This record gives sequence, C-alpha cells and structure tokens, in this order.
Amino acid sequence: SIESERELAEVVWKLDDLHFRFLNFIEKWEKELKRPGRISEEKFYNCREEYFSILLDDPGLPRELLPNDWPTSRANKVFRKCLSQAKKN
Repeated sequence: SIESERELAEVVWKLDDLHFRFLNFIEKWEKELKRPGRISEEKFYNCREEYFSILLDDPGLPRELLPNDWPTSRANKVFRKCLSQAKKN
C-alpha cells in the first residue's frame, strides 16, 4: 500500500530530519530577507551552501511518497528571493 511505502521512505531517507532542515532554512532566511537592505555576498554564500547541502541529501522522491506539507518549493522560493536580493559588486 502507498501508506507502507510512505513509511518505508520516511525511515530509509530520514525524511523527518530533512523536513526539519528545510524548515530551519526557510525560517532563517525568511527572517534575513525581512531585514532592510540587500543580502551581503557572504550571507548569500552561506544561504547557497546551506540550500545545496539540503538538496544533496534530498532523494527526490515522488510526491506520493512525501508528507503532504513537503517544503521543497517553499525553500526554493526563499533561495530564489535571496539570490535576487544578493548584493552585486
């Protein structure tokens, strides 16, 4: 059944940990984006490193094996916003 496959995916790929990392990334960088001014080059570097580190651990499972509130698209939007607000030298 899809439920047992979902449970197996959760255990094998430690989806709870990955979910937590995505949410931490989103919260941290949404807060940063609310600050006045642009994001410094150094902060953007940190944002990029954190984002790609999470993506490297994401197995890219099909939607039906992920929790309903899987935050990949939210994290992607936050990253893109950081990219667009990064200070250009």
